[in-house]
Amino acid sequence: MSKDIELSESYKVLRKKYSEFTEHQELKSDKPHVRAGLVWGHIQGNPTPRVLLITLAAGHWEYSKPDELDGLAYELLASINGDEWPIFAHLQDDKNTMFFSLFGGAGTHSVDSIPSVDLIRDHEQLAKDPTFRWAMKTYTRLMKQLDVFHERVYQIDKDRGIGNKNDIIAEVSKILFLETFRVRHSANLTFTWNGQKLLFREVFNYSYVAKHGDKAAEQIRAAFSEFKDHPDYVITLDDGTQEPIFTGKNKELHLANPKNYESLLRIFQDLGPVTDNRGQQVKAEGSLRDVPADLLGRVFDVFLRANFESKGGLGQYLTPNPVKQAMLEIAMHDIANDAETMSRLVATEFRYLDPTCGSYGFGSVALSHLKRLVQTQLGGQSDTQKEALIEEILNHSFVGADSAENMVTLARVNMALQGAPKAKIFWANSLTTRLLTPNSFDLICTNPPFGTPKFGPKDGESKDNYEREMEQVLGGFRPADAKLEYVPYFDSIKKTWVVLIHFQGWAISGRIHVEI
Repeated sequence: MSKDIELSESYKVLRKKYSEFTEHQELKSDKPHVRAGLVWGHIQGNPTPRVLLITLAAGHWEYSKPDELDGLAYELLASINGDEWPIFAHLQDDKNTMFFSLFGGAGTHSVDSIPSVDLIRDHEQLAKDPTFRWAMKTYTRLMKQLDVFHERVYQIDKDRGIGNKNDIIAEVSKILFLETFRVRHSANLTFTWNGQKLLFREVFNYSYVAKHGDKAAEQIRAAFSEFKDHPDYVITLDDGTQEPIFTGKNKELHLANPKNYESLLRIFQDLGPVTDNRGQQVKAEGSLRDVPADLLGRVFDVFLRANFESKGGLGQYLTPNPVKQAMLEIAMHDIANDAETMSRLVATEFRYLDPTCGSYGFGSVALSHLKRLVQTQLGGQSDTQKEALIEEILNHSFVGADSAENMVTLARVNMALQGAPKAKIFWANSLTTRLLTPNSFDLICTNPPFGTPKFGPKDGESKDNYEREMEQVLGGFRPADAKLEYVPYFDSIKKTWVVLIHFQGWAISGRIHVEI
């Protein structure tokens, strides 16, 4: 076999090692001892950063020196757009293999491995967070276990407190709220049950539930009733109105089967030891507090989108994540290049609104982009100043409304998991509410409902209320029972179509211009 064919076969073997990176672009080189290409994948519809693959013929391992590798990379990438340059490289010959981080602030340097396709989009986080790999593995495990739990409760371990698939999601959100509440508050936190003061951390534990069964389930429901109105999770709206995180039918924990409590708590609490990015143990027992807030939000969002059942008369549909990502990337590009908006962001005056927010998926993506904007665009500020600014953004920048009460609860929990329990998300029709201050938002991003609610024979009052609100929005000046008659005719002199509207005995004309 010739050396040229042998080198090409060696490169094919290397390419197969990165099969999860589904995209490939071969790179041309004038050097006969080099075969190279770029690979990348897609995460939630968005392309990942590139990885440079290089296979060398025997006797050319000098390219493993960072300066030499830079020179070779520049040559290989001469025709590649700057935005598509790789951030990692895999270099090998017939005997050696090395991995490199390319062109970063620390310069090209060797690393232990190339991140997987799931991790590489967050490559900067790997350098900053020493336990990020553990967190990503935990994230993957949580998603799988929650999906299994959802199907088991729906199909096998039925629960009298649950009526449909979306009820399961609501109950999971309440337990998730309690678990994050547990790890972020004092170990001595107590609640009252039958006149007794009980230690929350002792009761809210899968081992305790396994031992005490129905009694433990009853005690946990009592704890939820006490903690659901905690001031950390009460928001103040623009008119001074205060809203707790759980309202209406969501003010109670309906989960009844102790087996379901035990299974769900085990998912959130049995996380195993925390390890650093090199695999060394740094903590004997992990908790949700060790998982970055944005990953917790992602777990909840993925679980919700995978299991939410779009039905009923409120037009509740969840926007696909690639759509949210694309819209926010466009918006953030413009914000980053607008000095006035960036100054408002730095002054903590920036406000984001989703007026038909659903589970606040757009807001969750916006939060992620704003964090990245602060970290990458504010070069004159220290890391401490950036963290303080992000904290202010979490506390003051996010507003949302939805006409479905259950979605508002999910939205509030979603943002609370990401460190924004004070996000001003409330239950209202955003077209008619007075709780949204006009001209006070820098960015509005939403996917409004396009359907018409379906009302049954017993929904007469709801139907009347809906029609009254729609008339307020669409009619503005006319009462709900007004009758309109539209009479179009063509004005041959002005070459214009005119519509004569008969409205309660008054005649109002308007013109629609049509090309003739």
